Amino acid sequence: IAWLDLTEKHQIADESFIDQDTFVRCLIDSPRPTAVFGVRGNSNSGKTRLIEQLLPYLIARGSSVATVKHASHKLSLDVPGKDSRRHAEAGASRVLLVGPLSASLFVHQDSPVELRSWLPVLGADADLVLVEGYKKTTMPHVEIRVAEGADWCLEQTTCEGQHSWILNRPTCDGDLEFPEVLLQELTQGIVDLLIGSHSS
Repeated sequence: IAWLDLTEKHQIADESFIDQDTFVRCLIDSPRPTAVFGVRGNSNSGKTRLIEQLLPYLIARGSSVATVKHASHKLSLDVPGKDSRRHAEAGASRVLLVGPLSASLFVHQDSPVELRSWLPVLGADADLVLVEGYKKTTMPHVEIRVAEGADWCLEQTTCEGQHSWILNRPTCDGDLEFPEVLLQELTQGIVDLLIGSHSS
């Protein structure tokens, strides 16, 4: 399984999007590697729905899971007129909005945000990161393929040397529900990869 070893400082020290204090904290707090698993497919193929239905199975198996959603369009997450947005408009490159039970970090930069740059932060509290999108990034993944009249089927394969799966599904007019047997099978495959990465 593809993973970012947070104990290897040289692997992430060349990234400029996270400050040195964050690197050090991740190195101290994350003794285990962070496993990365992708969920891919065309628009409206059910990527987000699969992650929604897969998360409870992974958590029940003892995994601490973080997620990443890759958006191809420009984002505007902060609310115009709010104090945090005013900080950014005044020139702050990063604004951390902290509430009683949650926090949001808004990053404002001219260059693209790289997935690799943020894995150390996510890996500080998770042993698995599910990534929706990033089709051009090499990682173990499941690819959802939709075809009218197709049978539900999960096939294990390899892609660029990584363990991967193809999940074939039929078209669906109503709420999409992945079969429990396929969710259990995919969960077991991811867990097996996790065990392999942590024992390597």
